[in-house]
Amino acid sequence: MKDLNLIHKITWSFHHTTGIDYKELFSEASLGYCEAMKSFNADKGSSFSSYAWKVINHQLIDFIRKEKHVPIPFSKASDLLQEVPITFQPEIESEFWDNLPPLCRELADVILSHMEEVPDDIAPTLARGKIVTILREQNWPWSKIWNSFREMKTVLA
Repeated sequence: MKDLNLIHKITWSFHHTTGIDYKELFSEASLGYCEAMKSFNADKGSSFSSYAWKVINHQLIDFIRKEKHVPIPFSKASDLLQEVPITFQPEIESEFWDNLPPLCRELADVILSHMEEVPDDIAPTLARGKIVTILREQNWPWSKIWNSFREMKTVLA
C-alpha cells in the first residue's frame, strides 16, 4: 500500500479521540482503503488520497456506529465531548473526583456549577455549545476548552 502513512494518520486520529484499540481501527481503515482503491474514479477530478481519506473516514465512522463504541462519530472538534449520563454514587464519587486530571476537574467544576443553565432536554451539541459559551465568558482560550473536552472524553472512556 503506497498510502500507508495516510491510513496510519487517520487511524491514529480515531484512536486518539475514541480510545478504541489502534489495531482494530487500523484493520477497518485498511478495509476502507481497499474499498477506495476499488471504487476510485480518476475522471471525477479528485486526487486518490483525498478520495481515500473520505472513504476511510466514513468506514471508521460506520464501524464505530455498528460496534456501538460511541454514540457520535468524532469528525470535528465540536464532537469531542459527548453526552454522558451522570449518576452519582457516593462511595466512588470522591475516588473518581480525586483521580481526575486537573484540567478535567476544572471543566467538571464549571459544568456542575452551571448545570441549571443547561436544560436537560436539549441536544448534546446545543448543551456543549452552552458550556463553551460559559467557558468563553470565563476567558478560557479555545485550545484549553477543546483540550479539556478531549481529556475528559478520554478519562470517561
